[in-house]
Amino acid sequence: MFDYFSGIIKEKNPTSVTVDVSGIGFKLFISSNTYEALPAGGPVQIFAHLSVQSAMQASEVKLFGFGTREERQIFRLLCTVTRVGPTMALRIVSGGTTAQIRQAIASENLSALAKIRGVGPKTAQRIIMELKDMVKGLIIPAADTGDSIATNIPTDAIMALVALGYQRPTAEKSVREAVKKVSVSATTEEVIKKALGQI
Repeated sequence: MFDYFSGIIKEKNPTSVTVDVSGIGFKLFISSNTYEALPAGGPVQIFAHLSVQSAMQASEVKLFGFGTREERQIFRLLCTVTRVGPTMALRIVSGGTTAQIRQAIASENLSALAKIRGVGPKTAQRIIMELKDMVKGLIIPAADTGDSIATNIPTDAIMALVALGYQRPTAEKSVREAVKKVSVSATTEEVIKKALGQI
């Protein structure tokens, strides 16, 4: 629903930031990396993720904010892991740079992930098992430009297929094939359409 907010920082602390967008204040929960990158005040652009979690009595709606698209992408990938919700995902991305988190998953560095507060060996093992192929095959380093599809599109396409009811391995495989066959300027919708044709 929200891609990013452009506005004025009204309040900033280590766990959240309030951004005034045309007179409306949006509170976004942030990682320590984003906290350090954001200015104390003034104009800012922050990438957003809307989380809706249903409980027995009511639904909880939260906005999360990120200084870069890549950090948001890692966060979204982590949210797809079994028993890893947005709160833990934010804690994980706060445990290192996006490159460090990506490298820890790709290289199956269990200890690097397990030492993050609240993660532990079992959760770290689950993260590696469910995401190692995705970070190796789909996340494009930010420095890679000009001849690669936008970094967030493959992940968004996979999440969309999973939401449609397809199993993760099937979604991953079809999106990988789709990315090879579309232009570098393809939209998420075009990748999804092509991926559906691979299933």
